[in-house]
Parts: sequence; structure tokens; C-alpha cells
Amino acid sequence: HRGVFQMMQAVKALFGQPKLVTLDLALKQAVGLVQLTPAAEAALAEPVAAPPREEEKPAPAAPPAQVEVIVRHSVKADEVPVIVPKAAIMREVRGALARRLGRPEALAQGCLVRRVGGTLTSFADAELMGARRRFVLVGLEDLRPAEGFVPALSRAEALSLQRDMEACFEDGAFQSMLAEMEGAHGRDSARFKAGRQKMVQAVQRTVLPRHGFAGTAQGVVRMLQACEAFSADVEFRSQGARLATLLKQDAAPERYRVVDDYQPTDETQIAVPSGIEVVVSWRQPPEEGGYWAWVQLPADARATGYVPLGCMSPLQ
Repeated sequence: HRGVFQMMQAVKALFGQPKLVTLDLALKQAVGLVQLTPAAEAALAEPVAAPPREEEKPAPAAPPAQVEVIVRHSVKADEVPVIVPKAAIMREVRGALARRLGRPEALAQGCLVRRVGGTLTSFADAELMGARRRFVLVGLEDLRPAEGFVPALSRAEALSLQRDMEACFEDGAFQSMLAEMEGAHGRDSARFKAGRQKMVQAVQRTVLPRHGFAGTAQGVVRMLQACEAFSADVEFRSQGARLATLLKQDAAPERYRVVDDYQPTDETQIAVPSGIEVVVSWRQPPEEGGYWAWVQLPADARATGYVPLGCMSPLQ
């Protein structure tokens, strides 16, 4: 018994080390205590690509090319897309994940693994990513953003978020439900808009956490704020128009008249004087309180923020 105790004390100092984390997962998998998700197994099955040849590397004066990779949790369904240099090393992949989630432990304790001869083994920090685009991470309980964390999106990350939303919106089942509601109620009806909003919220609850935002009404507001920096970007606007088309939002936007002055109480809100017209792109659903709306001032597309619905009246 004393020998076991001494062994445990010695191993305790190594907790969090990549090799020990990988070995722990491999042992648990071998005895049936944990089971990797199908997505993790598929990522591990990808062939290990050779690092890029010297002549393929960008010239020193050129900006480094960036690519999107997917990091999946080993035993949970969580997955997170991150943007890294094309010639990134494994430590940079974990660092990008840590920044995306607001969780430094993803870099300090997380471990990217691969299967070699039926055994899980960790990548070395300095190993080149090569052509690999899917990874499996062990060492973290999940891949959820830190509570209260608001990520700052790069242009590539904002476009990646749009592409994720587009993939969900153009799904056949989503489009069929939307067409059925339109046929039953009409595109401009309140029932169609309310039903569409519920469908969009279901997608947002899934997609936003993958990009570092909570899948809640507040997460939507934070996401809209983070994307404002790209409102003049041609590609971002083009993808936004594509999303609007998929959601059958090509009808006239909802316009409201402000009936009571409103002064903001925090940076997510916007001041609006009584009498002006505003464009409303989001309304808080009744089951969440039905209190707030996300508005844009027609004279300035960058002037956006949260305003209480009670301060406004819809224009007929």
C-alpha cells in the first residue's frame, strides 16, 4: 500500500502534462471507461500529411496565408473552428483555440493527439500542422467558451461564422420548413416572421458557441457587435446578402418609430430621440422577456445597438 501511495504522489506532480493526459485517455479507452466520438475517430483517421516543401513556403515579405482548422473534443460533441497560419505548428493551433474560447488552459493543459499503431499519442508543440485540417483535443472537460467571454473576431473568423450559418440555413430540412411556413402564412405575416425567428435562434444556439459566443440572446448581441467592424467589407456584405436570401428576408426591413427618448445604460445600447425612424433587425422573443430590439439608424449603418421595444412603435 505504501508503494502505491508513493507512486500516486510522484504522478500527481505530472498532472496536466501532455503525455500523461494522452496516456490517461488511452488507458480509459482501452478498458471501456470512455469512448471517442465518431467525429473524433474520423479526425484521428486522417492521414498524417508531410510538412510543406521549402519551395511552397511564402516569401518572407508576403503576409502568411491563413487557413481554417477544426478542433474536436475527444469524447464530447464540441468542436471549434479556428484560424491559423498555413505553416502553423501545433502549439499555435492550441493557442488559437485558447484565444477563441477565452480559456488559457486550452494551451497550458490541452493536448492534440493522433493515433499511431492503434495507440493515441500527442503531437509535439513544434511539429508542423502540414495539410491536416481536423484535430482532436484531450485534457479539457469541454470546448465551451469561458463564462462572460466576448471574443474579438478577425475578418477571417467573421467570414467563417457566416459560412457556418449559411451551411445551416441552406440545409434542405431548414428550407422546407421555411417554405411551408411561407405558403401557410405569407412572407410578410407576423406568424411567418415569428416562426423564422425561432428557427434562426435554434441555429444560433448551435453555431455561436463554436465561435466563442453564448448561444443566447445576449450572445447574439455580442456577435452583432463583433461583426460591426466588417460592415463595409465587400465579401462580408455579400455573404450577409446571401444569408438574407436564404432566410427570405429580401422583403422590406421592419421599421419602427421611436415614441420615447431613450438613453443607454451600457455600451451595448444606443441613444435614440423621440420621433425618428429606425430599422429593427432583431426582437427579443416573448419567452425571453420580449423587452429588447436590435436597431440601426438609417442615416448610419454603423450606428446600431440595443433599444427597449416599449420605446418604439411599428410603422404600418
